[in-house]
Amino acid sequence: MACVADIRQSVIRGSRISLRPVRDSDIQTLFRWDSDEEIAKWAGKKFKTEEDAKDWYLSVHHLQKRSWIIETTDGNPIGEVEVTNISWRLHTGEIRIVIGEKSMWNQGLGEDAIRTCLSELFGSTSLKEVFLKVDSRNLRALRCYQKVGFRTEGKVKLLGDEDKPRSILLMRIAREDLLHGGAKGAYGT
Repeated sequence: MACVADIRQSVIRGSRISLRPVRDSDIQTLFRWDSDEEIAKWAGKKFKTEEDAKDWYLSVHHLQKRSWIIETTDGNPIGEVEVTNISWRLHTGEIRIVIGEKSMWNQGLGEDAIRTCLSELFGSTSLKEVFLKVDSRNLRALRCYQKVGFRTEGKVKLLGDEDKPRSILLMRIAREDLLHGGAKGAYGT
């Protein structure tokens, strides 16, 4: 099996989207998405300034991190998918997705992007499991992740905005779960 390094520069085609490498020309778009309050509510803030976005772009090719821009079939960027915390020793990674163009929400494009990314990772690298963290109130994201086959592994209670408690769910999917259409109830709720 190859490392993710072998696929980081290729375009990966899904059913309704493509994943392509992040380009320098994407920095302003990424910063715009990151600055949107509604997106930041669920995905968190990644950049404080556009300069932070440029620094992030320069780190994209790090061995433990990969990022792709999600494009529609007509080439319009609508979001990003990122795999971080890659451990080649443990064969694990963490996935994060943002559909930054709100007009594209609720169309199944996030699900297609995640499936496309995971299929490529599990098919061409040594990764065996991918996990994610999601706010339990983000029902749209939870439904998407469950459709792909992610299952909840645990919950952490954190103090959120205005010191109100919130729950962060840890979800996981294994290579064989994706290849066999999801793990129906394998890891709990």
